[in-house]
Amino acid sequence: MKIYFLINQHAGGKCADIHDRIRSSMEEAGEDKDSYCIEATQSDSLIEQIVHAFKQADTVIGMGGDGTVHAMINGYMKSGEKGKKMGLIPAGTGNDFFRHFCPYRKYIKNRKTYIFRLISGRIEKHSIWQAGETYFSNYFSIGYDAAVICDFDRRRKKRNKHSGRLRNYIAYTLLGIANMTYSTDREIILSTDKGEVRSGKGIIVSNVRRYAGGSYLPWENEDTLCAVPFRNSWDYTKLMLSRIRRKPVRTKGMLFFKQGKLADPPQDTVQVDGEPYDYNKIGKEIEFRKAGTVDVLVAEL
Repeated sequence: MKIYFLINQHAGGKCADIHDRIRSSMEEAGEDKDSYCIEATQSDSLIEQIVHAFKQADTVIGMGGDGTVHAMINGYMKSGEKGKKMGLIPAGTGNDFFRHFCPYRKYIKNRKTYIFRLISGRIEKHSIWQAGETYFSNYFSIGYDAAVICDFDRRRKKRNKHSGRLRNYIAYTLLGIANMTYSTDREIILSTDKGEVRSGKGIIVSNVRRYAGGSYLPWENEDTLCAVPFRNSWDYTKLMLSRIRRKPVRTKGMLFFKQGKLADPPQDTVQVDGEPYDYNKIGKEIEFRKAGTVDVLVAEL
């Protein structure tokens, strides 16, 4: 099988006509019905579903947001199927993984032809990093930023309801304001091969250029991560304002590194790729290291 499509029907930007768009795009590309399959994701067995997809097909394309990408990266690594390709139909709130490769406004402009452009697109290498017992594609954070994401996740699960992108943006903004006075119960210390990064507010460890649906993070190359510390609420506000300036945020103590360790992290304020970190996997330290690469399909828009 050539392509396995996995559709997250709960993503913030879900598309009711996605099945028809996939079928027409595959037909336009000259592919018959046996060359692909379309399957809805199952939240209770998502990783296993993704492992199966990578074992069955040359390319796995997911429709969803950054949480879907996180699951795809972990499923890819668990499958052991090196050399397979992955692609994304952006349908989340932030879509930061997608924005790392392509401006989101170009997707909106070319939405109707996007899937055809994706399956015939170029391939770019993207690094996969390991943080403790999980893999990540976008970023890892601890402190204020993670507190907002964890708070949002708790409220969403309590409602047991998935909202659209606009409502999610509003919810994130309000929770960000509500948590402005947040500070960790102890200083966060990230020890790296390039020095220490310290903060009492929060640290983002990034593998992509974009954050929170449009803000700009520093990015060097596929072999390094960027640690961005926040000393106060103003530093975080500057990150949010970077989407207006269209330049990466700069904070005091920021550095690029290849290996690092985070000692004694607060257990209730850690997130990976926009999702709360599994608290049961947090030990006395979290080690960061490059775990591999994945071939990413990128549409020519």
